[in-house]
Amino acid sequence: MNDASQSNALQTLHHVGITLAADGAQYLDISGFSPIDATTNPSLVYAAVINPEYKHHLEKALNDAVQNGSGHSMDHQVELAMDILLLHFASQILDRVPGRVSVSIDPRLFLPITSTPFDKPNFDRVLARCLEFNSLARRILPTDANIPYSSRLLLKIPATSLGIAIASVLENQYSIHTNLTLVFGTVQAVACAEAGVSVISPFVGRVKDFHESRGFVMPTKPDGLPDMVHHPGIQLVRRVKVAFVEKGYIGKPEIMACGFRSVQELVELCRIGSGGGADLITVQPELLAELKNQPPFFKP
Repeated sequence: MNDASQSNALQTLHHVGITLAADGAQYLDISGFSPIDATTNPSLVYAAVINPEYKHHLEKALNDAVQNGSGHSMDHQVELAMDILLLHFASQILDRVPGRVSVSIDPRLFLPITSTPFDKPNFDRVLARCLEFNSLARRILPTDANIPYSSRLLLKIPATSLGIAIASVLENQYSIHTNLTLVFGTVQAVACAEAGVSVISPFVGRVKDFHESRGFVMPTKPDGLPDMVHHPGIQLVRRVKVAFVEKGYIGKPEIMACGFRSVQELVELCRIGSGGGADLITVQPELLAELKNQPPFFKP
């Protein structure tokens, strides 16, 4: 930790045993931060394609959807175009990171449409949609003879009751790896682990937002800075790690902390290290740039 060659906080992050993932779609901005993995979603892709340097992906996705969706409804072609667009961005990202990319499937699919979460027709429909997305990904994403395709893609699925059940089938029957997102509690995280998912993503910032909406005030240290030991989102990550260790879930699921609001949150998780908290963190380029411009947070 006390390596004098670490000239900024981003370099320190790379030395604390936590895997860095870049959270975004604007892949031209990623390489300078040397992430191992990456995450993206439809809203990030939308924010990217309004920029001229990424607009061509939208045009290509629309053309591909029209060609491959011929004979299907307009709704199907629009859905196909969105999937193709996401995967074109994922393909570009994988060309720039050595590890995995997590790609969101439409989160609306995983909200129960009846009072029964496991309504079988809906379950079968959503499962089929996930399998179709995975087949499309196999066609679009880059291949490497030395790296199995399945080791480079994680399907991002909300950790609702339906999402967890679908992820269990994908993992255990089809060997399709999943990243369960929108994790806000330990019970929810343990349910994901029991389902056999590969990664869970607790939302650090949103947990703090929830507590603040109910009157929580972050304590401060003598220097006036927030005392991150008391941060509700960071405490959640630590409780999840403790629960996983106690129940024997070591290394699977991996804990990918996400949804950061500040550099201070990142620094605190890095101080804890992977042994007491996150195995991975996914961070938007704006915060990575802030880290790059700050001094190391472990003084030599």
